[in-house]
Amino acid sequence: MKEENIESQPYIDSEVEKILAIIESDELTAFILNYASAHPDCKNALLQRFLPFQKENKVNKNYALEVQECFQSLPFLQQSRRYSRYYDSEDAIDWKDSLRQIEIVLKKAEIFIEQKAFDDAATIALQVIRSIGENYIDEQYYDYLEMDNISFNCEVAGEILLTLVKQPAVKVELKTLILKELQEINKLATYQEYNIYEMDSLIEEVTIEVQTREEALVYLDGLIQERLGEPNLYQLVNRKVEILRLLERTEEVNRTLETYLYLSEIRKQVVDRLVDEKKYNDATSLLDDGIEIARREEHWGTIQQWNEYKLLIYEQTNDSGHIIDICKQMFISKGGDIKYYHKLKEYVSVDEWKSFLSTLMSQTKFSFYGWDGQLNEADIYVEEKDYEKLMGLLLRTTYSKLDALLRYAPHLQDSYSNEILVLITAQISQYAEQNVGRQYYERMAEMLRKIRDLKGGIAVVREIVEGFRVVYKRRPAMMQVLCEF
Repeated sequence: MKEENIESQPYIDSEVEKILAIIESDELTAFILNYASAHPDCKNALLQRFLPFQKENKVNKNYALEVQECFQSLPFLQQSRRYSRYYDSEDAIDWKDSLRQIEIVLKKAEIFIEQKAFDDAATIALQVIRSIGENYIDEQYYDYLEMDNISFNCEVAGEILLTLVKQPAVKVELKTLILKELQEINKLATYQEYNIYEMDSLIEEVTIEVQTREEALVYLDGLIQERLGEPNLYQLVNRKVEILRLLERTEEVNRTLETYLYLSEIRKQVVDRLVDEKKYNDATSLLDDGIEIARREEHWGTIQQWNEYKLLIYEQTNDSGHIIDICKQMFISKGGDIKYYHKLKEYVSVDEWKSFLSTLMSQTKFSFYGWDGQLNEADIYVEEKDYEKLMGLLLRTTYSKLDALLRYAPHLQDSYSNEILVLITAQISQYAEQNVGRQYYERMAEMLRKIRDLKGGIAVVREIVEGFRVVYKRRPAMMQVLCEF
C-alpha cells in the first residue's frame, strides 16, 4: 500500500484549549506579560512569532503591506484621487478600526528600533504616512476626534523617522532613502492641501540630520532668510546654534545669538546663560532692552514675562529695593493682582505699609469684572481686614453683584450681618424674577445653601423660600427644587 504524504499538524492540547475558551482576554494578556517577562524562552518565542527579527538584510515580513492592509476596509479610491483634490464618492469613511490597527503597527516599529531592525522600523513609519495621505479624502467626513487621531498617528510615525535619522548606528543609505521617500510622499494632495500634518517641517528636520554639519548650516541659513518675521524663526536659529556649538565655533554662536536677540525666545536663552554665570547686572540689562522693544511693539505679554524674570533675579540676589519696584509695577499693571500684594507686604516695612498700600491702591485701576464674583480690590480689603471699605465696594459693585455678595459675605457677617443679608435677599429675588428654567433654579438652590450658612441666614432663607412659593407657585420645577428648604 502506497504511503500518503500527510503534512504534520501542530499538536493541540485539548485541556489548554478549554482553559483558553473561558479566560477573559485581559486576564490572558496580563498572564502572558508576567510570564514572558520572567521567562526568556517564552519572550523569544513571542518575538519570533509576532515580531520576527530581521537578520542579514533579509526582510522576514512585508511590513509595508501590513500597513496597507489596515486600510482594506475603506472604499476603493481612484488612482487619480491621490494627486487630485476632488473625490466623487459619497461614502463616509470610518477610520476608527484602521487607526487602531495603525497604532499597533507603529508600536512594532518602536520595538524594531530597540532591536536595531532599522529598515523595518523605517518601512512601517514611511508607509503609515504614505497610506494616510493616499486614503484621506476630505475633512468633512471626519469628526474632530478622528482628525486628531489621524494627525497623531502621522506625528508618531514622524518621530520614529526622526529617531532613526538621529541614530549614529543607522546607515547613511537608509537615512538618505527616508529623506527621498518623504519628499515623494509630500507630493500627495492630502499633504499639499490639508493641514493634517506638518510634512514640510519633518522634511526640514530630516534634511538637517542627513546632511553634514557644514551642509546643514548652509541649509539653515537659507531657511532663516526665507522665514524672517515668522513666529517659529527661533527654532531654526536654535538649530543653527546647536550645530555651531558641536563644531566649537563659539564666536559664531555669540554673533548668531546677538543678531537674533530681538526674538524673545533667543533673548531668554542668553539671559539664562548670564544668570547661570551669575552675571546678574548683564542679565537685567538685557531684560530691560527686551522690555523697551516689547513696549514699542505693544507686546504686553512679553513685558510681563521679562518683568517676572527680573523679579526672579532680584529674589535670587535678595535685592529688596528692586523687588519692591518690580512688584509695584506689576501690581498696578495687573489691576491689583494679589500675588504682588503678598510680595510687597513681605518686603515693605510694617511702619510704612499702611501709607505705602494706600498710595499704591490709589494708583491702581481695579476691575469690577471678576470670575464668580471675585474682585482683586475686595481680596485686598479681606487681607487687610478693612471690612468698612469692603462693604463700600460691594455696595458700588454692579457686575455679578449677587456672586460678589455671596463670595465676601462670610467676611462681613460679624460686622454687617443685617446689611449684607438685606442686599443678598434683594439680589436673589431679582435673580428669581429674571431667570426661568431648572438650571437656574438649581443654581438658586446653591445660593440659598450659602446664605443658610451665614449668621442669621437660616431665618432669611426660610423667608425667601416662603415668598417664592407664593409668587412662583406656577413654576413646578422651581417648587420641586425648593423642596429641600
